[in-house]
Amino acid sequence: MNEREGDLRVPLISFLLCLCVLIGGIFLFLYLFVPNLSEPWFPPIALILIGFPWFVWLLTYIYTCIKRCFGVSSNNMDSNRQISRRASTLSNSRMARNGSTTNASNNNNVNVN
Repeated sequence: MNEREGDLRVPLISFLLCLCVLIGGIFLFLYLFVPNLSEPWFPPIALILIGFPWFVWLLTYIYTCIKRCFGVSSNNMDSNRQISRRASTLSNSRMARNGSTTNASNNNNVNVN
């Protein structure tokens, strides 16, 4: 976590996306409510600027899906996978031990009869 403490990427990208929506909203407002100052290119630019963050999030979602499907992983994902494998191995070994003790007690009951 210490590596990300001074990282400005997320706030910078969030600021730029908010700025796009704000500028697009200004263009749309000018087109709708101040027809004297509006130009014919205001609506397309406004819609493009307002829709740009949606496009970015859609690309991010697609990238995440592709990353998981094709196994492209970073060190964090590898360590998470190893942890989950260890947890599943531990739970399987516990289940196997519980099953073997149950089988042993059932065998003892069968021999007693």
